[in-house]
Amino acid sequence: MRGGDEVPACRLCLVRPELADRRGVFALAARLPSIAQPRHVGHEDGGFLTEALTKHPETIVLFDEIEKAHPRLHNLLLQILEDGILTDGKGRTVSFEHTLIVLTSNAGAREMIQARRRLGFERHVTMAHEALSDIASEALEASFSPEFLGRIDETVVFRELDAKTAVGIAQRQLGELAGRARRRGLKVAFTPAVAKWVVDRGFSSDYGARELRRIVTREIEGPLSRILLNGTPRRGLIRARIHGDAPSFELDA
Repeated sequence: MRGGDEVPACRLCLVRPELADRRGVFALAARLPSIAQPRHVGHEDGGFLTEALTKHPETIVLFDEIEKAHPRLHNLLLQILEDGILTDGKGRTVSFEHTLIVLTSNAGAREMIQARRRLGFERHVTMAHEALSDIASEALEASFSPEFLGRIDETVVFRELDAKTAVGIAQRQLGELAGRARRRGLKVAFTPAVAKWVVDRGFSSDYGARELRRIVTREIEGPLSRILLNGTPRRGLIRARIHGDAPSFELDA
């Protein structure tokens, strides 16, 4: 959920304030109001975050890629993490007693890529988790003040994706594609080799699984869309497999 969205009626909500990758005064004026101060010029509403916590105290607040936020936002978070309260532009104070705050960061990502290349690792080989943790810790210390890091209860370094996990991601994306095709009257089945083919072309240890979606869209979804537009009979099953190092699509009547 982002600033300005309606807060859903649920017992445990996820609130995701919008952060900026800019550091000027105008960025500060534009972004901090969306979190703690009124959203409208008329000052009739409270801040997005305080409104959400007022309605749903049991909330997960996610600050994604916190290193991109303005340093003043870090100071605001220090108040929240230390005092457990936040006051918006209307003077309304909310408590974070029943709130879980999650901060994500890509700090150290570039250093991890450089370390892997220095070691000469191949495209699909991952580094030891202990080495990743050391790099991440050093990067966090370089990006945030000791006071800020000292108020974080737990730091979790995610393990790198490996090729086996990437195959599972590709299979899920192919399953979603089959579901969309089925809603349009087209039955599609993928052999296990298709997911592996997608991973071989779209996965790397440096950049993870970001390219998988692009490969599925361009190499699999595109041909299926053309099959649908060409008026292929809707009866039967279209079976997608890898033939000659490329996807092929056959209709099983």
